[in-house]
Amino acid sequence: MNLTPLTASEKHTLFTLCRHAVYIGIQLLVVFALWGMGSAFKEGLIEEYGVLENLQSGVLLLTSVILLGEAARHERYRAILFSLAMCTTAALIREQDAFLDEHLPIISWKFCFIFPIMGLAALWRQIRTDRAPLFDFFRSGSFGIMLMAFVTIVPLAQCLGHRHFVIDVLGTEEDPRLIRRFLEEPFELMGYIQILLAAIEFYFDLLRKRSRD
Repeated sequence: MNLTPLTASEKHTLFTLCRHAVYIGIQLLVVFALWGMGSAFKEGLIEEYGVLENLQSGVLLLTSVILLGEAARHERYRAILFSLAMCTTAALIREQDAFLDEHLPIISWKFCFIFPIMGLAALWRQIRTDRAPLFDFFRSGSFGIMLMAFVTIVPLAQCLGHRHFVIDVLGTEEDPRLIRRFLEEPFELMGYIQILLAAIEFYFDLLRKRSRD
């Protein structure tokens, strides 16, 4: 029996499914790597200035660079990409809170809010004249991955790692900080990696298609 050749739409769908399968595979590999690093570094893995925090910073820095690079090349989605890059830059600064608390008293990491404000200002200027790119983004797979990243970072990392929740469940205040970081830090890393994958998906889902049109 001869199979009907795949249509362009079907090929696009299969390519999208393959990309998402790769994204899932990458996240599984990260989990396996965390198991190995946990065995090697013990509690040093999740301490301030530890391996995990450095990995988080590296992922956020790479994501910001990718988003800014995409913004520089694609004018139609520039404001969206710039605003996303400003958010990841703010998160990068927030991850340096211990260092900034020590070297920049009072202000510390709080100046990071300047960056999302800059991003929102750029986005507002664009949508006043053309909001179509923003709704393109809302319909894209990249936006879906970013929503998943938000769930990973906030409800999972921050809320499950809440100090009082840890104390209530375990019934001890002996070392809630270490337990809290054990819950928070790996989830945060996974969320940041999801944002990195969303930046990559933005290219395939919107920018690559736009370049071909």
